[in-house]
Amino acid sequence: IQETIEVAAERVKRESPGLQGDSLVSAVAQENARQVKSDLLLASEELRELARSGKVRLVTAVYDLKTGVVEWPDAVR
Repeated sequence: IQETIEVAAERVKRESPGLQGDSLVSAVAQENARQVKSDLLLASEELRELARSGKVRLVTAVYDLKTGVVEWPDAVR
């Protein structure tokens, strides 16, 4: 888990070098969630096929431990 988060943190820092503090933490959490979704699809042919057929939809979500709020960073509005 730590390695995945470190990769996400490096990617965010590279793409958004000005982020700091809570904004950086939030961006890393969102990037990590996106990476986990991608990893799941890469690891499972069955899951890819279910997603491709529309039987399953994977969504990216981030749960804030402090507030209990769930964010949906890739939600289409």
